Amino acid sequence: MIFDYSETEPGKYKPILEIEIFSIDGKKSFTTRLIVDSGSDMTIIDERLALLIGIDLRLCTDGQAAWGIGKKKYINTKQAEVKIQFSKVSKSSTEKSRVVKSSVAFANLGDSFGVLGHVGFFEHHKIMFNARNNKFYIDHEE
Repeated sequence: MIFDYSETEPGKYKPILEIEIFSIDGKKSFTTRLIVDSGSDMTIIDERLALLIGIDLRLCTDGQAAWGIGKKKYINTKQAEVKIQFSKVSKSSTEKSRVVKSSVAFANLGDSFGVLGHVGFFEHHKIMFNARNNKFYIDHEE
């Protein structure tokens, strides 16, 4: 599937993907937009969204993740298993990816975008960036 970068501020574009995140039993879900980040070790989602799919963060495993470029800071995380799916919507059709079980980290991100990183996303897909043309490509890893 081919996606266009999204303009995040005037003249600045990033590979942002709208994804649906499901509870592990598949009964609850929410949709959010995350940056596809080849430099991120893990997939990190804002902790406020965990409640939407019934995840009690008090029961999750504690962790830490480096956040930012250059002067990195470390943020506290809570690890959880979820299911992830994304779609490509065009005027004539909607193409959906397969649903994959993923390990993600929930953290207090404030107003920052979450990220789709190696653990939880890249490990399940083949991804190619074409920054010159503001496009990125995602195929299912078999």
